[in-house]
Amino acid sequence: MVDVVDYRRKPLARTTARSRTRITFSKDESKDLLKSWLVLSIAYLFTYGTIIFYFPEVILFILPYITISTGLTFIVHELAHKFVAQRHGLEAHYKSNDYLLALSLMISLSGFLFFTAGAVVIKGDYLDDREIGHIAAAGPISNLIIAGIFLPLSFIFPEIFFFKYLFGINAWIGFYNMLPVGILDGLKIARWSKLAFWLIITTAIVLVVVDLFPYYANRIYFHYP
Repeated sequence: MVDVVDYRRKPLARTTARSRTRITFSKDESKDLLKSWLVLSIAYLFTYGTIIFYFPEVILFILPYITISTGLTFIVHELAHKFVAQRHGLEAHYKSNDYLLALSLMISLSGFLFFTAGAVVIKGDYLDDREIGHIAAAGPISNLIIAGIFLPLSFIFPEIFFFKYLFGINAWIGFYNMLPVGILDGLKIARWSKLAFWLIITTAIVLVVVDLFPYYANRIYFHYP
């Protein structure tokens, strides 16, 4: 997600110097990223249910997959927002949200994964819808690119379930963030360009359908209710 500060609807003159802006991290930002990564990984672990309490040795097996999945889904998404914003010459830093992190942990106990932990805070005067749209689109696009990478790998190596899972979770996170509501990325992209919004969300929907197809195909084939 992207949180814009000092946002005013006025065109901002762009200079060639912006494209050469160096990507920087603050000390607090690095801590917030690591905290969010850790908490979301724990929340992810909780979605496995009571099996992790009855058979704690399972944690040692699944924890590496969980941390990699969280990194390739959440961290890459947020850094994509940050990098594009800083390439535009704007001040952009990731800030975790303790309320959202606690909410993610609580929801995960019910078996569902709420993959939200904070937002990239962008500061700058006279940001226009086009610039904000570019920054917002970077997050879900990064998830869809990852999904696109792991989709063919899941077919080439069907025995490696991790590939299919990385495809699925990135497809869903990309779709979720494209919903044009609230503080999600989709609303900012729609304000900038309806064409870009529909191209991205349609791609996300197609990938989600591909992820769901084997499940429903098996239910129909075996006549499950």
